[in-house]
Amino acid sequence: YTPTSTPIALGERLFSRWDFKRVLSEGYVDIIQPDASHAGGITETRKIANMAEAYDVVLALH
Repeated sequence: YTPTSTPIALGERLFSRWDFKRVLSEGYVDIIQPDASHAGGITETRKIANMAEAYDVVLALH
C-alpha cells in the first residue's frame, strides 16, 4: 500500500458492512460508495455509513 494524493473510492461491489470494515480498518480508501440494493438495503447501508464516519471516510451512495 502506497499513499497517493488521488482520492481512492470503492464500494459498489462490496456487499456487507464486513466487506467495508476490512477496507476502512486498513485505511485503503478515502471515499466509500455502497449500493443500497447490493449492500443489504437501507438498514445495512446506515450501518456502513456509521462505520465510515467512525473512520473519518466520506460516503457517497452509488
